[in-house]
Amino acid sequence: MNYKRPVYRTCLISKEKLLKSELIRLTRINNEVYLDLNQSLGGRGVYIKKDIKVIELAFRKDALSKALKARVKEEIYQELIRLAK
Repeated sequence: MNYKRPVYRTCLISKEKLLKSELIRLTRINNEVYLDLNQSLGGRGVYIKKDIKVIELAFRKDALSKALKARVKEEIYQELIRLAK
């Protein structure tokens, strides 16, 4: 019997353990931040919950830039909000 166990990750902002399907991954490769929609890119990555309030809090605190140690462009935040809707 091959049962796949669900994979959980922790949201950077809310600290909730959620299924990977409920999160959006961002990754840093060579000091550039990318949305990792397939969750398969290498590099340093963080997960954020698909919730507009959580994304707005991350924007206000600049938490993604601090965690990834690279500047996150405003276009990335706009895309995160679009994906959360």
